[in-house]
Amino acid sequence: MIDVGLIGFGLAGRYFHAPLIHAVPGLRLAAVLQRSGEEAAKRYPDARIVRSVKELLAIDSIRLVVIASPNQTHFPFAVQCLEAGRDVVVDKPITPTLPEAIELFRIAK
Repeated sequence: MIDVGLIGFGLAGRYFHAPLIHAVPGLRLAAVLQRSGEEAAKRYPDARIVRSVKELLAIDSIRLVVIASPNQTHFPFAVQCLEAGRDVVVDKPITPTLPEAIELFRIAK
């Protein structure tokens, strides 16, 4: 079983990523970063609700992080997750700029 952390519970996180993670055998939606509100807790009561990337990365069991936050946060959040040794999936666009995308690929190697 792979524990997954989801960053972002807006449109993409709520209606695409969370249901997909929840439905795939072998994946477990372990935590959702939702900065405010309780929608994630209502839909996924078994997932831990966190309010920061730091809090999400403090959960040692999480191996994969899916980033579905606003575009301008993709790069800094992905860097944090990669540097913490997690595998990362980033919603599109991967980053707002090509230099940031190139830097992410360099870090991921």
